[in-house]
Amino acid sequence: MIEVLSPTTADIDRREKRQNYALLPSLREYVLVDQDRRRVDVYRRDDKGIFNPTRIEGSGTLHLSCLNLDLTLDDIYYVVELPTTISEPEPPAYA
Repeated sequence: MIEVLSPTTADIDRREKRQNYALLPSLREYVLVDQDRRRVDVYRRDDKGIFNPTRIEGSGTLHLSCLNLDLTLDDIYYVVELPTTISEPEPPAYA
């Protein structure tokens, strides 16, 4: 599951949707793509069924094991014009 965060739904995507997705045993990875920053949060289910978060920023690479696919943040943010300033506060890494 991949979600692109928007300012109006980011809190819902980070909290409520993530909790609901955790109830789906077949879901192995959940990805949140920030639209205002070069940042992706990945939640991967471990062998005990717990989602563990990883944050990728800057020039990092996202590995999606469910697709056996590697994407750089350059790939993800290709032709995306990011704002030069961001007015909202930095969200907690893994609320």
